[in-house]
This record gives sequence, C-alpha cells and structure tokens, in this order.
Amino acid sequence: MNMMFVFDSNKKLIGFLSNNGASPIAPFFNDLFKQDLITGADTYEFTAINNSYTSRIIQPGNYVLFFYDNKYKMFQIVEQKHEHNSGKKYMTSYCEGVGLELLTDYCEPFTIEGNFKLFLETVLQDTEWKVGNISESLLHKTSLVKNTKNEKVYKLIQDSISTFGVELEFRIEFVKNKVAGMYIDAYADGERGRKTYKRFEYGDNVISINKKVNIYDFASAGIGEGGDGIDFKDIEWKKSNGDPTDKPLGQDFVVNHIANDSFNKGKKYIKKTYNFNTKDKRELLRLTYEALLKDGEPKTDYEINLGLRGEEYKSIRIGDTVYVIDFDYFPSVMLEARVGVLEISFTDPRKNKCILSNYKEVQSKIKSFSKEDIMNEVLDYISRLELGILTEADMKILRDYMEKMNFTKEEIDSLFSKYQNIIVDGVDIKGSSINITLDDKRYYKCDSLDKLVLKVANNTNSKFKSIIEFTTKYDCYPMKLEQSNDIYMVGEDCKNGVLINKADTKYRITVTYINNVGYPRKFKGQVEVLNRGSMNYKVAAKFSRADQLITLSLQYYNNRGLFKYNQLTPLTYYSQGKKPSNYASNWKTGGLYHIDCSTFVNQLFRARGYDNSIYKNLTYGMGASVKYGWGFDIGRTASAQAEWCIKNGYHLNISTTNETAWWNLLPGDLVFWGARTESSETNVESRYMQVSHVAVVRTPKNSNNQTTTMEVTTNSDVVLNRTLQNNFPEKILFFARVRR
Repeated sequence: MNMMFVFDSNKKLIGFLSNNGASPIAPFFNDLFKQDLITGADTYEFTAINNSYTSRIIQPGNYVLFFYDNKYKMFQIVEQKHEHNSGKKYMTSYCEGVGLELLTDYCEPFTIEGNFKLFLETVLQDTEWKVGNISESLLHKTSLVKNTKNEKVYKLIQDSISTFGVELEFRIEFVKNKVAGMYIDAYADGERGRKTYKRFEYGDNVISINKKVNIYDFASAGIGEGGDGIDFKDIEWKKSNGDPTDKPLGQDFVVNHIANDSFNKGKKYIKKTYNFNTKDKRELLRLTYEALLKDGEPKTDYEINLGLRGEEYKSIRIGDTVYVIDFDYFPSVMLEARVGVLEISFTDPRKNKCILSNYKEVQSKIKSFSKEDIMNEVLDYISRLELGILTEADMKILRDYMEKMNFTKEEIDSLFSKYQNIIVDGVDIKGSSINITLDDKRYYKCDSLDKLVLKVANNTNSKFKSIIEFTTKYDCYPMKLEQSNDIYMVGEDCKNGVLINKADTKYRITVTYINNVGYPRKFKGQVEVLNRGSMNYKVAAKFSRADQLITLSLQYYNNRGLFKYNQLTPLTYYSQGKKPSNYASNWKTGGLYHIDCSTFVNQLFRARGYDNSIYKNLTYGMGASVKYGWGFDIGRTASAQAEWCIKNGYHLNISTTNETAWWNLLPGDLVFWGARTESSETNVESRYMQVSHVAVVRTPKNSNNQTTTMEVTTNSDVVLNRTLQNNFPEKILFFARVRR
C-alpha cells in the first residue's frame, strides 16, 4: 500500500497521500495498521509532513481510505499530534476503523428471536450500514436477543459476538472515487481467514514461547440458566438416540464423563453454572454442554512472540490458521493457532507483528510415551512440512528427539529413508569468492565470503526450492554481490529485490519458483538473518577524484540553459557502439541538448565536464577523458550504475531514513532512488532494484545542516544543485562510494 485517499467529515474525497510521488508534497511514514480478530475492529496510525496541503486535508473528523488484501479499509482521524523539531514539522494521526462510528448510533428497545442476519437488520436499520456477506451456517442458528433500553449499536453488535458465535469484518465499497456502500460481513466462529498452516518454529520466526497450565476453570458438570430463569431439567438426552451424552429427566445438570474420569479421578462432579440469553430449553442444554466441553480439561495458555520478516506479512491474514512448533519442550509443543492480532507497517517492515490466539494442541496427547505414539508424532510432523524441503536442522532436531525417546539408530535411519524425497542434499562450498548456479533441492553452505555470484538453473518446476547460507566478513570492504535478474530478494536487508548485505552477518536465502504476477521476477529469494554480529565493514576514504568531479559537474550547472531532459542522449548511441556525432540531430531538440540523470553521472565519472564534452564540441568523444588522464565507465542507466556499485561492494551502511546520518556522506558519493512518481513505477519495474534516478553528493552538510546533490531531472532548470532532504527522501534506496 503506497497511496491513501483523504475524505472530509461528509466522506467527500478531498485529497491524496502518496509515497509514489503522485502528490510529492504529501508522503506518509511511521504507519501502523492493526487488525483485531475478536472485535473486528481496525486502527491505523501514520505520520505526514505538516505543510499547507496536508494541514488542510488531514484533520480530526476526516477520513482516510486505502486498498489492502483486495478490500478497501476506511478510518476516521480521531486524534492528532503535531511536532516541530529541528526545522521539520510533522503531524501524527491516530485513526479508528469507520465501523466505530456506530458508537454514535443508537438502537431503540427490541426483542427478536432469529438468526444473526435478522439481528443485524434490526440494529442497522437507522444507520448508514448494511448487512453484508453472512456465512451459511449462521443463517441456521437462532437466538433470543432482548434490548431493554436505547443502546449504542456498536455495543449491541459486540455483545452479539459470543451469542451467535461470529467473527466480524467492516467492509467499504469504493466506486468512482466515492464511498458506494458500508457493510458488515459475518463469518461463523473460526471461518475468517485461511487454513494455511504456515509454520512458525522456535529459533526461526518464533522469538519466545511461554506455556501455562492450570485447572482454575475446570468443570465436569454444567448447570444451565437461560432467559427468565429457565433450565433444562425436563429435557432428556440419550446417546442411544444420537444425543452427545446421557442426561436423565429431572436432572438440572449435564455431565462430561470423560473429563471427570481423566482429570477428576472419577470423584464427585465439579459443577459450574453457565448463563445464556435463550428461552429455548433444548438450546440451553446444547449451549451448556458445548461450554462444558471447553472446560473439561486443564487450560493451557500460550504466550507467543512472533517476528515477521520483511514482506512476510503479505502471506498472512487476520484469522489465518497456522502451526507453532517447539521441539525443545518436553513433550514437544505442536500447536494450531489463529492470527488474532496483526500489526502491519507499510513503510517500516520492522514494526510488523503477529499475535496468535485460539491455541489448540494439534498433536495427540501422548500418555504412555510408547514408541508407537512417538513415531506417530514424528510422522505427523513430517507430513505437515511445507512441500519441498526437510532441512538438516529439521533432521537433527527430530533425530535428537527420537534418541531421547530411546529409539535405536537403525529405527531412526529407517524412518528417514522413507522421506528422502523431501530431504535436500547438503553441499559444502569452500572459498571466499563463489560463483554458483543453484540447483533444485540443494542446501549450499558457504564460508565467509568476499564475493558471491548467484544464479539459478534454467528451471520452471513449480516446486523448485534451493537454499544457500553464507556469512559476510568485517573490517573489510562490503561483500561483492551479483545476483541474476530473475531472482527477486525479499526479507531482511533487502531493497526492491536486491540484498544490500551488511557486515558480520550470517544469511540464509531460500530460493523458490514464483509463478505470480505479484513478483516481478521468476524466482523469489527469501532472505533471513540467522546471526548478526556487532562488527562493521571498513569505510572507504573519499573518492580520489571527487573534488575534480564536483568541479566538472558545475560546468554543466553553469550551462544548464543549453539542456533539456530527454533520455535519447549521445550516450544512448555510444553505448550501442555507434558514433554519437553522426546522430547529433537526434539528441538535440529546439536548439537544446538532450541529457538525463545517468548520462550526467556517467560523463562525470569519465572525467568529462561540459567543457570537454561532446555537447561543447562534436569532435570530443564520450569515453574516458584524455585531458585529465582518468575516467571509467559505470554504466549507461541509473539502474546499471546501481548494479555496478553493488557488484563491486561500493554500497555504504548509511541510513536512508536518518537525515543526520547523511552528514557522513562525502563529496562524490552516489545516491540512488526508486520510482519517484506513480507513473514511473511501471517504467522501472523490470530494472535492477527498480532504480529510477541517480545523483552525486556535492556537500554532505552545509551551513543549514542540509545535504546537497548535483543532478539532472525533468525540472525546467534540468541541471540542479538540490537539497537532498527535500528531494524525495522517502524514495532513497542506498548510498554508494566509489573506491578508486
């Protein structure tokens, strides 16, 4: 999500916020989108620059809307904080899901007996909201609901969640820039989300697991109390008639015999009273028995802290059913759980967080710890693995576990021999400079590297999966990385499909075939940081020709009236092996010479200012300057120049978001941006790192504590001496320093 619509208090569209540059004066950042499964409520928080445009449209009472997971999400701004610090003015807005406006709508007293659809139609009849999609099973479940006073509609809906067993979602229809409808969708308990069974495993993407077991709420017999004090004494259940258990006539409680025998040693029943709003005695008995079953065993509560890496949030939705595994527990913890709270930042993936709920032990409880039970446990675990790979780490955990359970080596080997098709071949690679083509079902383990060239075998197998592990060094210059353009890296330390590696770090990259338009490449490389040390890369000195390079850039700046921005430049022909002077009429329009950002930077690093350029004299060449005795090619396009820097390990570990860190830049350093306008996104999609622009640092810190660059843009002045802090700072990808 990179654009938001802004509406006034009457839900009339009044503006936009964009991180694509469609409205360059209105980016947003430091955002957090929070979804809650239990209540169905959403909240959103974001920060924007405070200027004449944003201060007019971003006001308490107004609304924002964005597109997420194929649905529109709308929020009302309810609170705002303004900050003026170091010459910068920001405003942070806290927003609540538009469904919470039902707190200001009231419903008159009513009594109904029916399904959840009837209930919603009753409470929403005097509001802007309508009944949306309702799960089929909810249409067949009825309850008695009595409201005795004027009550807030939102409170009535929240109170109905447990009565009807529903999960809610507030949905907006947005058509032709107008809010066309507001709906409440209702899912039967457990239906919202998908059953993906995504694995969260301790030591991988599970940070911590805390387990508590108690019998505080244990009960083996339930007494039901319904509306107007009814009970179910005169209702009889017989298992022989297909009822869940036996309940004699005249008995005011129902028994869970299995729970009483298992956890109460067959002693006197432990009773608990359950209250429901129904006036139907048979329904009261059913509801009481269902609640009793939940209280029929010791409660095991889990507190699990998950870490979502990079773009992992895109594969997770609120309500999804997942697995949590921890073999370090004895017996091992294998849980099925649901995503109960999902926190997503579209601008800072480090904030992404997932909280699980509705834990259920999917592993059968092993009471005898017989070898048969334990073998079934291991087989069950293997059967739930993602198709493709059982890693060496998985194998070691399972082998250690089975050894603790007194299995012989022969028994363990026999088990794993049956699953060779999902066990990868481990490949140890020696050396500090590696050129590798990944094959299917391989796990490559490398030494500490100075250079890595990474390619993928020509493969269209949809089940392709290969893993490589390596460690970067420290107290040296950055590792050189060359990755083929059909791999799109995602995860930690990645920017727009490319790994910008950091020092003293152990990486694991899992490469899979992706036949999905959502990924601009054929293969996805999921990057994980297995370990990060405290050491850093060596920082290079200033580019040896930086001062002269800046002087050369000022020659273009002082003659900027001779140029217009156009990508058909003399360098276009030179890079094709042609003589640019033969095509001079093609790179000149209306008496103005064509130039673009990458031609400008390319010529500077070839030691060519305006005075010794082909623009000044057609007899001058485009290659390295003879006049100055230095110069070299860094690539034709901005994306090629960015790739050249990463391949040579020229990237700098300087934050792109901390503007004071930019003071550590030096003259001659390079700055690379992603798509800076919405229209350019499509144009750069296939490029390396989707780079759209490049500039050269002139002054890291001037008298106003600002960083300036020399660059060529579509601006009418074409060649600019520009302040970096005001130059799409949120779109900066990385900085680089040439070592020559």
